[in-house]
Formats: sequence, structure tokens, C-alpha cells
Amino acid sequence: DESGAAPAAAGMAEGVPCDVGAAPAVVDVAKENHAKVAALRPDPADGPRKGKEKRKPMIEFLRPSEIAEYVTPENHFLVGDSLIQRGAMTIFAGPGGVGKSRAVFSLAVAAARGESNWMGFPIHFGFKTMVVQSENGLPRLSKDFKNLGDAAGLDNRMLVSAPPDGMIAMKNPNFRDDLTAAAREFGPDMIVFDPLNSMVSDSQERDIIELLAYLRQIAGEVGTNPALLVVHHLRKPREGDKHRGRSMANLLAGSYVITSSARAVMTLQAATDQEDDPHTVLTVAKCNDGMMAPRSAWRRT
Repeated sequence: DESGAAPAAAGMAEGVPCDVGAAPAVVDVAKENHAKVAALRPDPADGPRKGKEKRKPMIEFLRPSEIAEYVTPENHFLVGDSLIQRGAMTIFAGPGGVGKSRAVFSLAVAAARGESNWMGFPIHFGFKTMVVQSENGLPRLSKDFKNLGDAAGLDNRMLVSAPPDGMIAMKNPNFRDDLTAAAREFGPDMIVFDPLNSMVSDSQERDIIELLAYLRQIAGEVGTNPALLVVHHLRKPREGDKHRGRSMANLLAGSYVITSSARAVMTLQAATDQEDDPHTVLTVAKCNDGMMAPRSAWRRT
């Protein structure tokens, strides 16, 4: 720096008296540098810098008055009191063979037909369902749809995947792309994934978090903000198990992340241990956004 500050500093290092008059020059240079740096900072009023697009903020904050004025979109709630709703995940769990897939099938059919009730819960409007499943082969599916008597009338409101070879390959990016493309074309209001353990090789926390991220990504790219209904299994019973009501959510197999990530959890269990007893018990174990419904009993047909 030729302003006189550098020679003064060198003189101090050698123990030579410095010129006090150089100090004001140092102050002036510092102010000048500060002004230059400030000039390089973009003025918020000028918008984004040339060549850079202004990105959308990753988080949004709302004032209480803005939240109070929010109007829930029409047809946001599909079933019950927030039991199945757009943009949220609901778990439908039960032991193997209790009839989970059949119950979900009946919901999809009832919604496609425009019926008003499913297992005691109101269906708020006729909606479209896409079922991604791996357990039922075409012979079983064909029998179920033939028994309905009006399968052709459901074509525009229901879509069911043929069983894949092995697991539902959710980790495969090509599979996710194909699924997303099919969902975009169909435009479902609800996507069913049946069952969860067919989409993940391990039920550890890391694997479940990754899977849930995939499901949310797919739902976010569909364009209809669909509800997600995930069919899951209950863990094996333990000695002394006496769970009812909300505690039924503790019986879900695998990581606690499954239960904590869902906005609602329903469980379906056999009413008795008798093999020929067709009765089941439906329990709402969790419903974060609505009222908890009482348990109810149903007969498999």
C-alpha cells in the first residue's frame, strides 16, 4: 500500500519511531475498502444477480392470521374424519391372512362406484385409486373382479398392478420413473401400496426412512396430491400382549418411524382364534388430524 501505512508498520517492527501523521491515511483506506466491498453486494431491490435465477425458498412462514384464513381445498378429505386425506400417509395393518388386502380392495371399489360408506366411515366423494401390489396373482384378482359384476364400469376410477417378479422394486430408479409416469397419466386420488414389507428388504430405520422418502417423492410428482394408503403387517404377538385403542399402533412390525410418519393408523384383527370365525375387529389406533373412532366388528364375505 503506497498510502504511507506500510512504511509506518515496517518502522514499528524495526523499533524506529513512526510518523503519527500516517494513521489518518490508514483509516481512510479502510473506509475506502469497506465501501468497495459494500458496492459488490447486491441490492435486494435489484432482484437476483444477472445469470442467476431466484430459487424458491425451502421453508415458508405464515402469520397466525394467514393460517386462520386458510381454506382447505375441496375434496381434500377422502375417508372419515381426516382418516384418509390428500398429501398424507395412512397405515392399514394387521396379521397375515386377516383380510387386509380384501378390505382395501373393497374401499377402492366403493370409492369407484361413488358409494358413501366403507367399514363405518363416510366416503366423502367418488375417487380414483391406483393399487401397487405384489401379493395377489392374476387368477385371484380376476376372480375378485368377476364377482363384482361391473368391472368395466370401474375402469376409469381404479387401476391395479399385476404382481411383479419378487419384490416391489422401489429402490430401482427405473421402476420409480415408470410408476410415476403411470400415476401421472391416471391421476389417482389415492395410491395403495400393498404390502410395505414387499418394498423394503429390511425394516431397519434407515431403510424405512429411505422408502418413505421414495413414496413422498412419487406422490409429489403425480400432480393430484394423492393420499397414500400403505398396507402393513403386525409384529408377532408376545406373551402378555394386551393392546387396545391407541396402543395398537405399537404392534406394527419394524421401525417406530412407520408409525410416527403416518397421520393415521388402522388395525384389522381376527375377533377370535377360531379358524372358521369370519369376524374381524377394526381399530383406529392413530388419527392426528381428526377424532378417534370407536372399535367396530365386521364379517368377512
